[in-house]
Amino acid sequence: MPTNSCRFLSEEVDRVELVYTRFVSLVSSRPVIQTLLPLDPPRLAPTEDEFFRLITRGGQFQVERQKVPTEVRNLPQDMPFEQNPVQILDALTLYLNNQLLRALQESAASELSGADDGDE
Repeated sequence: MPTNSCRFLSEEVDRVELVYTRFVSLVSSRPVIQTLLPLDPPRLAPTEDEFFRLITRGGQFQVERQKVPTEVRNLPQDMPFEQNPVQILDALTLYLNNQLLRALQESAASELSGADDGDE
């Protein structure tokens, strides 16, 4: 069975979307629809990053979220690529695998944050 990226590259489908639950906090999560393909260059360069820390406060676990701004550099629109096309496609596969892993981690965090002792 062909992968979704193969279906996209062969023009069998015109987009590949990922639907998952984004972890917001221990009591909140949000549904997300992320378009993986075609790539959207402005969305590939986030303006901020997030760090999560698991802490205890008053004997209770809490998640502390910290947003950190990142520097975004504009690249020239006519930048030549010297890589072999296979290397570029390998990088695309790595990017897609990373996005899938992140979505799985977010969904697992969302599910586990809503579970209480009686759900096991």
